[in-house]
Amino acid sequence: MTVKSNGTKLLRIASILLLLGAAAGTLLGLLTLAGLALWDQIAGGEYATHLPIVMGIFTVMSGLLQGAAGVAGFRAAADPRQAGRCRIWGAVVIVLQVVGTALTMAGGKSFPAETFFPGLLLPALYLYAAQMLRGHAG
Repeated sequence: MTVKSNGTKLLRIASILLLLGAAAGTLLGLLTLAGLALWDQIAGGEYATHLPIVMGIFTVMSGLLQGAAGVAGFRAAADPRQAGRCRIWGAVVIVLQVVGTALTMAGGKSFPAETFFPGLLLPALYLYAAQMLRGHAG
């Protein structure tokens, strides 16, 4: 197997996983916002902070951006000349992971090492595969 075919396979796998995570994240974010809207009706809009709403919106936006990264990965797997764009999308997904962790900690939780570091693994593999393809783009 060549480096190009290995990079293509790895990028497709990472893209599938990004798309699955994007779908789950977007759905959970929408459910969070729907639950908050219901709570608003029950409690009369009495939130201690607006952080839950910010987290719900951030989760939906993160899911959509992660989905865009997955789609970009499939395009780059088909046309390695587009692999450079995956570096940008991979960086975006990493930034989203960091910001999400910061929001979690702003909500009073401790540093979530059990989800933070594994959450960086997938975008790192995505970036690695994109770099493998980019080096062999013709």
